[in-house]
Amino acid sequence: MKVEKAQKLLSKLEEDDFVRSLVAQGDSKFLLLNVNEPIENFPSYTSDLEQKLTSIAISYLSIGCSFAENKHTQDSIFPLEKGATILENIYSSKDVTDKYNDYFMLVSSLAYYSAHQYSKSFVILKKVKFDSKINEIIGFMLKRQFSLLSKAITEILLNKDYSDESISENEEIDIANYKIYTVILSKSLALLLEFIFTGKVEYLKQTKE
Repeated sequence: MKVEKAQKLLSKLEEDDFVRSLVAQGDSKFLLLNVNEPIENFPSYTSDLEQKLTSIAISYLSIGCSFAENKHTQDSIFPLEKGATILENIYSSKDVTDKYNDYFMLVSSLAYYSAHQYSKSFVILKKVKFDSKINEIIGFMLKRQFSLLSKAITEILLNKDYSDESISENEEIDIANYKIYTVILSKSLALLLEFIFTGKVEYLKQTKE
């Protein structure tokens, strides 16, 4: 997405009264949940509020990523942080039992990190249950636990279940895709570790590829 389009979309989101109302409702619900207010005392929120807010958050994050990809780093911070905050408000409460809860919490943590809000990123990350290899290795990366990250990557890349042959034989598309993404991410982070340990820029370039 070009910078001009990203700027227009951001302005449209910020000026949309319905979007602003939904975000305000999300803030309100988050506060009430965190002070243990009885559900029966909650105001009448918009139906499917969480789903609508998740879509809005993803829109903000997409805009932020577009700015970052076009090297408009400063412009990327606001939409990344706003998207992260919306996701945090939806999914960080202990009363939320959505099956994608940990996934969106991890996305929120990554977005905060990208927006240079490191403290918020780590606070969110502590709440994430690492029930998948992808969550686990990203968590190690954000926490800078490089020895644990290196060990986890090695275990994945040497695991026969993640070999090309094993993945190609898997009849369940979702599982096969998950393993493909896990291997790609593992190889990218392995190159990033090489850059961190050696300082050689070629490893960083390969990571981006």
